Amino acid sequence: MPPSSLVRRALVLATGVALTAVIYVAQRFTPPGVDLGLFYLLPPLFVAWYQHPLWSVPFAVGAIALRLTAELAPGPPIANVPVALMNQIPFAVLAG
Repeated sequence: MPPSSLVRRALVLATGVALTAVIYVAQRFTPPGVDLGLFYLLPPLFVAWYQHPLWSVPFAVGAIALRLTAELAPGPPIANVPVALMNQIPFAVLAG
């Protein structure tokens, strides 16, 4: 692989990580009624667009994990887990 494609891949992946971090930080500082969960679609779609679509899978899994933490934070965790997991199915379909 030529060095320019390695640099491009590194930049795309670093941008995907940075986008995910910005969305996570923004979600942590917003009120509980504001849901930024759909913005987590941006990093997997960005990485899939500029790299091979398989590179978006780790970003989608990470986004689902971060969405779960945000969804389970306000309430009792045991009661909300099945509902929170079912809420991730449409996101996984769109991101995958």
